Amino acid sequence: MEALETLGAISLVPVAVVIVSAIITRRSIEPLLLGGILGYIILSPTNFLSSWINSLTTVAGELGWYYVLFAVSGIIILLLEKSGGTLGFADLLSRFCKTQKSSLIMTWLLGIIIFIDDYLNCLAVGLAMRSLTDKYKVPREFLAYIVNSTGAVVCLLFPVSTWAVYMSAQFEMVDVTVNGTGLGAYTASIPYMLYAWAAVFIVPLYALRTVPIFGPMKKAFARAQLGSVFPEGHSSPSQAAEESLAKSGAHNFILPLAALTIVALRTGDILYGIIVGIIACGIVYLPFKVMKPLDFLACIPEGLKSMATVLITMTGSFILNAVNTEMGLTEYVLNTVTPIISAPLLPLITFLVLAALSFATASAWAMATIAFPIIMPLAAAVDANLFMVAGALISGSAFGVHACFYGDGAILTCAACDIEPFDYGRTSIPLIVVPTVIACVGYLLLGVFAM
Repeated sequence: MEALETLGAISLVPVAVVIVSAIITRRSIEPLLLGGILGYIILSPTNFLSSWINSLTTVAGELGWYYVLFAVSGIIILLLEKSGGTLGFADLLSRFCKTQKSSLIMTWLLGIIIFIDDYLNCLAVGLAMRSLTDKYKVPREFLAYIVNSTGAVVCLLFPVSTWAVYMSAQFEMVDVTVNGTGLGAYTASIPYMLYAWAAVFIVPLYALRTVPIFGPMKKAFARAQLGSVFPEGHSSPSQAAEESLAKSGAHNFILPLAALTIVALRTGDILYGIIVGIIACGIVYLPFKVMKPLDFLACIPEGLKSMATVLITMTGSFILNAVNTEMGLTEYVLNTVTPIISAPLLPLITFLVLAALSFATASAWAMATIAFPIIMPLAAAVDANLFMVAGALISGSAFGVHACFYGDGAILTCAACDIEPFDYGRTSIPLIVVPTVIACVGYLLLGVFAM
């Protein structure tokens, strides 16, 4: 018997519990673990512990690449800090950024320039800009907001990114092509990715205060002006390390990061890039006595330790996704809304449903893979604009990456910016509401007047 037939709306409960408990506790790990355990209590009341442990071991086996990725990310982050390279690079950029606003615009521009891969974007921009934005009293939460707003969201808008490659394959799977290629169909859909456009271009408006910053983020700015760029209760070893180290040359930051970027782009795997970046740190630092050999080696266990919380959060997120899959959450939502969709409302409903699913499951690409074979034939059946609907579908997937504080994009962003995922979600989601509303209005108008 399928989970969908037996559970239905109950499949929404674990996600709802995660969100509510995260708001109450202001934490990320515990709500994720609670949601996963509750899901298995619902699925298997008399054997939930065994089911949860089996899921844990399965997820741990599947996450090997992610575990290594985040572990080596912790090592290179610490090496760049301990060498003084991040401060040296910040000193270089400070020649061009003389104010808080200019430092924020620089962060935004760097995020747009590094559009090939969202993981590379989050890691590189977060590391490159955090010392400089600290200097101008930018709260780390807002830095994380900008970094994640120019991660996957920017990658969508360039047909040469990892997102474009993956989504092009989805077009081909449902036989929607332009000039015989899925990439052609993807390119034709880019103008309709309204959420991505709105999310990217609202950032400089917030940075320049053309659109006022509000809610918890406004309070974060007030706190930063009083001297603490970190959220309340956040004790950061990174901050102490940066304050205690003298600046070194910017090349101690630029050369390893350049090696990382080049290898990541050539191999198509950021993990290879980061490992080569660590090797480049050794080549640059040790012969020129930027770091002592024992200090360099000490960064390996320290860097691994710094990622413990990140790895636990990632594991909890994937267990929750496994629970959602077993309960039939995605199928339930899609099958509930598709019978009541009309052509004018199809773009709007597609965006909202994919946004909700991607947020709930923290799995944007998986949701797109499930939704394409359902939504695209439906769009053809009601004679809707296929590229408009596809743009809405992909935009909804990007919303999940942008807004979900326990998703991999937000987790890596928070690791690079040295804050907790919940602090990102608490402060950023209210700001994300603005481009979400813009996208909803746009899809409604397009559906009514442009179909």
